[in-house]
Amino acid sequence: MLDYLIKNAVVLDGTGKDRYAADIGIAGEHIKTIGHLEDVKAEEVIDATNMFVMPGIIDAVNHSDTHWTILEEPSQESLLRQGITTIIGGNCGSSLAPSIEIAALESIRKWADISQANINWKTLGEFLDELERHPLGVNFCTLVGHGTLKRNVFEDMSRKPTEEDVEKMNLLLNNALNEGAFGISFGLAFSQNVPAHQYEINTLVSVVEKNNGVAAFHMRDEGKNLLASIGEVIDITRTIGVSTEISHLKAIGRSAWERFPNALEILRSAKKEGLDINANVFPYERTGSLLFTLLPEWAKKGEREKILASFRNPQEREKILDGIRDLTLHFDRFTIASTLRKSGLIGKTLEEAAAILNMTPEETMVELLLINELTITIFGQTLQESNIETLLKEPFIHISSDGIGKSGDSSWYSLKENLIHPRSFGTVPRVLGRYVREKKIISWEKAIEKMTGAVADKFHIKKRGKIMKGYSADLVIFDPDKIIDKATYENPYQYPYGIERVFINGVTVVQKGIYRGALEGKVLRRS
Repeated sequence: MLDYLIKNAVVLDGTGKDRYAADIGIAGEHIKTIGHLEDVKAEEVIDATNMFVMPGIIDAVNHSDTHWTILEEPSQESLLRQGITTIIGGNCGSSLAPSIEIAALESIRKWADISQANINWKTLGEFLDELERHPLGVNFCTLVGHGTLKRNVFEDMSRKPTEEDVEKMNLLLNNALNEGAFGISFGLAFSQNVPAHQYEINTLVSVVEKNNGVAAFHMRDEGKNLLASIGEVIDITRTIGVSTEISHLKAIGRSAWERFPNALEILRSAKKEGLDINANVFPYERTGSLLFTLLPEWAKKGEREKILASFRNPQEREKILDGIRDLTLHFDRFTIASTLRKSGLIGKTLEEAAAILNMTPEETMVELLLINELTITIFGQTLQESNIETLLKEPFIHISSDGIGKSGDSSWYSLKENLIHPRSFGTVPRVLGRYVREKKIISWEKAIEKMTGAVADKFHIKKRGKIMKGYSADLVIFDPDKIIDKATYENPYQYPYGIERVFINGVTVVQKGIYRGALEGKVLRRS
């Protein structure tokens, strides 16, 4: 007796192969059988006529952990209702473990208010054990953040790490990999310190390579230095022989748009060379990033308090303002999305905020960073649609949300002051509805593979990401004629259309597009 029998489905199995018609039987947590199942009994029979069935989406770049929502809002409803069943945390150089020193949590301060954070773990294994004590809406696995490792070892982030420092980081990383981490992530653009040194990076990446893990990179520069930043990741991949993933690959600004074709050629050549390098993309023309990152490079170096002190010093402040002017930023293209403290400027561009405050845009930018202790996010209208479409076609590209999971009723969230990027509610249906069905940029089979089986293979996530006998029953039934995202930048708290049912580990968690309240996710450890 099966628990569920999905009849008359069109199966897209996550491998990229052609769709096929079949029935799917679920028993317990796993896919029991696939085929034309006649005279098979089940507790519930689901008629999937005119529907597609795909594996649960695996989100390669997710920030629910570093935004603390995996702990405060464990259902992760905004992810479930778009078909995401597994998330990879610990991205862009920051993770919630190891946290041997409390200063390790400083690496997430740029995204979350940690003033009230209460943790009862030190090692990564203890963190995963703690997560297992609490029900989760999604399956969760994690990388180890490079910035988190550094803050566990020394506090003065402005100095160059010694060989002893690097050896301590190596030990922490090796332990975390043995306790279940899937690799390491670097946030090279975020460091409020001197740039990470090559010896430091290569040594840590070597530990990952020996453990058959993945090294994920938020590159140093996605703008005018795009080519050099890609070259750095390729050099690391070639030198160490490690499997690498470039997180949310994009070209920011017109100068980078001009370099984008060359960037793709460099990556294609690396793949032809046989390097194990991939990248992922999110399907939106606006970035969701930190206002802090718009500062001149020299103004971002040092600890948080040092930077804030420079804003308060009249001479240094004027120098920073001059540096921002030299960048010739288009302030009308950056929208204030969230702040640490209420500003009354949410949804306004920096240009509009400047007019309201009767300041120059440069002064507004510095003043907002000072008031909010650097914790302020923005939407940047800096990407090109044609580049997104080109990336979606590339065989080495995965698709990720780069978002966070939210929970609760969407109408309640729409009343909150802060905005989040619509990708947190709409990535998957946007890809399938807009770029597959409407624009026909990519086939159903390939788009789904880029979000499921290909990601599972890259990160060595076993028995998930594909519809195969014996695999975990993480499945999504959706209407290919209706699936579409509804979330916007003005109102991101809107759930998509067309997702009919979502299973996690053999249990229905979304039915007729509505979240049922079940918390059936698991903590996944690298074996």
